[in-house]
Amino acid sequence: MTVDKSVLKSLIDEINIVSKEYDGTAIGMAIANATNRLRKVQ
Repeated sequence: MTVDKSVLKSLIDEINIVSKEYDGTAIGMAIANATNRLRKVQ
């Protein structure tokens, strides 16, 4: 990482925290789809 505190502060200031409803991923849907496909195979 870095020992330069100003660089670290700048990086932290750029972090955007979004609400849970908008997490930017579809991992839950991917897991559900994979589970359903495995059920159909068995």
